Amino acid sequence: MVFKSFRVPRFVLAHFVQYFLESLCILFGGFLQRLRFVPPHSPKGPRLTKFAKVLTDHFHTASWGLRRCMDPMSHCCLVCPNNKALVLDLDETLFHTTPTPPRNTAGYRTVYVMGSIYFVTERPFMHFFLYSVRAMGFRIFIFTAGQRAYATAIIQALCIDDYLSRRNVLCREDCSVTPNKRLYKDLTKIPHPASQVVHVDNDPSCFYSHPENGILVPSFRQDLEKTDKVLLNALPVLNALRGVSDVRHILRAI
Repeated sequence: MVFKSFRVPRFVLAHFVQYFLESLCILFGGFLQRLRFVPPHSPKGPRLTKFAKVLTDHFHTASWGLRRCMDPMSHCCLVCPNNKALVLDLDETLFHTTPTPPRNTAGYRTVYVMGSIYFVTERPFMHFFLYSVRAMGFRIFIFTAGQRAYATAIIQALCIDDYLSRRNVLCREDCSVTPNKRLYKDLTKIPHPASQVVHVDNDPSCFYSHPENGILVPSFRQDLEKTDKVLLNALPVLNALRGVSDVRHILRAI
């Protein structure tokens, strides 16, 4: 009897690695949740919270990245250079902010802006999302209708500035006004052609000038914190846009 060598397909191995990493996430899920929601007044609270977030993001990054790199179809994306811009909103898209103290302050950060206090909680998978889209080659822009001082303080508090340069932040003074006196975000302010710009926002009125470039996401609320996977579910769509010549052809069909 002659035994022939058997080679495990890469996509099978990729799925196995992904399930293994996800099992580790489940195994340590309770422990990570405990670290992430240490009372903020605890001496070790901020340090443990940051450690838990980084550890969680690394698990998800390894799971998603290894599956994609080992998938036999992933090479078609690697040969397509990505020179696209990703425009992101802040409030209710990447995080939730409230000026009034929440009943449960676990998971919130206190940010001081020009004498005012804001309580901020980030959307689930926010750092993993930003890390992933930057790894895809997107140039990240922040476009918010808030004041620059407010945006700068929260971007620094949540470490969002690790994924973009300072000149890539556009604020209220960069917004335009519709005939109905509503603010909208004019994508001509982005130094990329419209065919290469993707705009993610929770407010449909912000797509006034370039509706075909927009991806509308539901607003993030505190009560959805444990079930919200909007940013995670947006990654396959953004990954598919990497190799297209005009993102509007795809987004128009969504």
